[in-house]
Amino acid sequence: LGMHPPLDHIFTFVVISIFGLSDFTANISYLFGFTFFQIYLFHILYKRFSYIVSFLATISIFTIPILLSMSTWTESAIWSSMFLIIVLLEIFFSEKINYLRIVSIISIGTLFRISVFITIMPLLFFFIYEFFIKNKNKFNFKNIKKKVYIIFPVFLFIPFLFNSIIFGTPSFEGVNDLNLLEKI
Repeated sequence: LGMHPPLDHIFTFVVISIFGLSDFTANISYLFGFTFFQIYLFHILYKRFSYIVSFLATISIFTIPILLSMSTWTESAIWSSMFLIIVLLEIFFSEKINYLRIVSIISIGTLFRISVFITIMPLLFFFIYEFFIKNKNKFNFKNIKKKVYIIFPVFLFIPFLFNSIIFGTPSFEGVNDLNLLEKI
């Protein structure tokens, strides 16, 4: 395991592999990822709204100055914003929350940027509320066993999360003298 999650610079790798190494291809690579997320966001919105409303909403979200600026930087911090926007819109615009789908999106997002795993916490609160309070399910093994498949996508990013916690990330450089508890 390296210091970065495996999909951290995937768009840079693909674009540089196809077009060669230059400043232009390195910077344009994140624009491809940014455009991919725009299309995915438009798809989420278009299921609920008309074409023009979905288009304007997508343009409104993706022309937020920091997002637009970061779309051409070779900097992976943009993935946290992209995946958070997608997770929030998936939750907000769904009739019934598809937990497996959202946990899968969070798991893939964590493979882009480790900090995306935090978005699983609010989702856990939604799940607990819906499962126990709204649906009035009892806390027993039979009911839990029916929903355990939802956590399987988490196993994708657990090794990388533990690697970052135990060995640190590039942002930990210079703090290698700290013990594990201090790093956390």
